[in-house]
Amino acid sequence: MIDGDKYCGPFNDYLQYDLFNRSDVSQLNALQLHHSLNAVYFGDPLHESYAQDLWHAHHSKISPLRDNCVVGPDFWVDGKLPEGELIQVFEPQIEYELSLSFVTCTPIAQADYVFAPRSPEIRDELRKRENHWDA
Repeated sequence: MIDGDKYCGPFNDYLQYDLFNRSDVSQLNALQLHHSLNAVYFGDPLHESYAQDLWHAHHSKISPLRDNCVVGPDFWVDGKLPEGELIQVFEPQIEYELSLSFVTCTPIAQADYVFAPRSPEIRDELRKRENHWDA
């Protein structure tokens, strides 16, 4: 799933896009490797050496994935407190940068990048909760 407003390419008009570029396949496989917790699977024993080569090329750059989990009875859902506890989990970001032949975008210079939360209300609520849990 790709944000069609930010990324362009021949995939835009398709729900499925076939890859033929070996570099694209290897990069997507490497992304899967960076996201795996304990194992990587492949369907044919003939591909074992490929999987080992991929592992050797990336294992020193793989960071352990750590979820950020917040448990709290004071979350609101549709303006009301829910019954029981609500658990919110934030998936970690993977430290791997893709460069795919079929995806283009106009990069933003690091100096020009300004993080903007989707909703100021959600940002403020999250900060309030973080301060509450840190106290």
